[in-house]
Amino acid sequence: MGVYTMPEDKKEQLYRLAQSYDIAIIEDDIYGDISYQFPRPKTIKSFDTDGRVLLCLIFFRRPSRPACALVGFAPGRYRDKVTHIKYVSSSMCPVLPQLAILQKFIRLGGYTKHIRQIEAAL
Repeated sequence: MGVYTMPEDKKEQLYRLAQSYDIAIIEDDIYGDISYQFPRPKTIKSFDTDGRVLLCLIFFRRPSRPACALVGFAPGRYRDKVTHIKYVSSSMCPVLPQLAILQKFIRLGGYTKHIRQIEAAL
């Protein structure tokens, strides 16, 4: 299975097309931080001027256990709907511990270390 990165000009064209038809884009950027390109490729969200792109990010605990992940969203104008769906679907998942874990993980360099390990493995 190969990895494909959409060229930035095509990302912008896709965004403009979605804008012309007034539809949303859900962008999955879970592998953006381990791109073979430098600098990191732009997301479609980077072209978003009206909040129509819902950007999904995932911070994996480690590659061998993808079920242990913290998920982040940049939902744009769909924030209220996404918040409601998140609340309804995971109201038993305590938010404060998740935020504390994520903050400590990033602050202590865990995410950077994780990215280096994945880059080395790939």
